[in-house]
Amino acid sequence: MNLLKTILSAAALAAATLAALPAAAAAPMAFREVPSSHGLCDPVVYCFAQDAEGYMWIGTRSGLNRYDGRTFRVFKNLTPTGESRSNNRVDHIWQDRLGFIWMQSYDGFYHYFNQRDETFRMLPDQSDSDDMTGRATCFLQYSDSLIFVGTHNSGVIMLAMRPGADNYASATFVPTTAGNQPARVQAMMRDADGNLWITTTQGLALLTSAQVRSGATPEAKIFFATTEFAPAIVQV
Repeated sequence: MNLLKTILSAAALAAATLAALPAAAAAPMAFREVPSSHGLCDPVVYCFAQDAEGYMWIGTRSGLNRYDGRTFRVFKNLTPTGESRSNNRVDHIWQDRLGFIWMQSYDGFYHYFNQRDETFRMLPDQSDSDDMTGRATCFLQYSDSLIFVGTHNSGVIMLAMRPGADNYASATFVPTTAGNQPARVQAMMRDADGNLWITTTQGLALLTSAQVRSGATPEAKIFFATTEFAPAIVQV
């Protein structure tokens, strides 16, 4: 009797395992090539991401592409005015919590795309300057409506979505040492209490949760000013 129970149990387990296999095998994964002749602006692809609406965003050597499963739309000259002030090569793509499409271009600038009015914004903003040496270094989604972007030589850009607005309002602050020496931002992290920690080439900066909530342009002083921190920070 025990042997019969063992055989029946083994048979039931095998049947359950085999029953799951045809379901997976019934829908084999299919691959279909979508060549550049179908509308992709460049055959060299560096990155892609799918947004919450199901669109595929594809970063290429020559610009940003949106694919709806049938057709492509191509976006180039990733600046508010449409001028080619930044490299069109897109190396990274992601979507923030409010639906804006973000990308990093080859020259290190961040750009975000507002799908409602189909406009771009470049960070740091170089629209009034010929100096293209500044670039973004890190991105932090602090909350649904608040983003921080660290930069190479422009401090930290704080982007806030105000009630009723359809685009981010921005403010910039530069972490400084006690001697008011600016620093390049390396990485950022929000801790469990809502404080913002910023690693820089001149030390570690802190922006308290109260400062963040105040809505005013904050000031962040640097500690350990003789130490250059690596471009990474975690809470344990």
